[in-house]
Amino acid sequence: MDDKQIIEYVRSEHLRGVNYEVIVNALVSSGSSKSAINQAFLKAPSVDFLMKETAKIFNLYKKPLLIISSIPVLFNLVLLGFDKLFLLIINQTTAPLYWTIIIGLINLFIQLWFGSALIYFVTLQDNKVNLKQIILERLSNLRGFIWVSTSITVSTIIGFVLLIIPGIVFSNWFIFSPYIFFEEKIGGINSLKQSHYYVKGYLLAVIWRTIIICISVSAIYLFIGTIITSAGLKILSLPLSIIITILLKPIPIVFFYILYQRLKETKAIYSILEKTRTI
Repeated sequence: MDDKQIIEYVRSEHLRGVNYEVIVNALVSSGSSKSAINQAFLKAPSVDFLMKETAKIFNLYKKPLLIISSIPVLFNLVLLGFDKLFLLIINQTTAPLYWTIIIGLINLFIQLWFGSALIYFVTLQDNKVNLKQIILERLSNLRGFIWVSTSITVSTIIGFVLLIIPGIVFSNWFIFSPYIFFEEKIGGINSLKQSHYYVKGYLLAVIWRTIIICISVSAIYLFIGTIITSAGLKILSLPLSIIITILLKPIPIVFFYILYQRLKETKAIYSILEKTRTI
């Protein structure tokens, strides 16, 4: 088998529920060398592969993904309406600090709540699940997700305070923590450690893929904004920005989930091969 055939075989067997160790032993028994298996999983998945897989998953689950993505955006509009109404009531052009803090905290809570629901759904990938139940479950179990998110944010801020580069490194070391929290049921600092384990040896590859997806999403926003401005359609800027935000929000989440899955798979294979070498 060549590298592509080995990877496809491992993934198809694992999707059927076969343990990685059993898969590796079957490959070795069929004539594939351990070095060939290791070589097949040595490289991080290409950007092209990640983009294609992201598009595939998005097309399969676009309805639930877009529903979950749209709710916080609509909440944001409602909060904006309340803010305008409050300014009219107090007859001021600028909101008091306490009101700004209240609105900001509510918005943050909504973003965390539905952000966790979106990530959780991506780890499930099931059109038959009850979205209402998922959203309510995420609300009742939000504390753990907030702890993971806070840990990532604090470590990244510390890194940026020290220097810009440590901030970039920390944010990419811990980028898979939310997925680990939901899929592997590991919370707090341990989810950060597990994310670091997956990224170890692939840091530059993860940073490069982070840059690519950020540039891609930003380019779409910029392109749409340029068209609106050049066509003199400012009246459409708000509704179009809402639509684009809803459409694009799931893309990076799916993209990084696929990357997480592939690196997790790579580490599992590597661990098995290392164990067999010591026996």
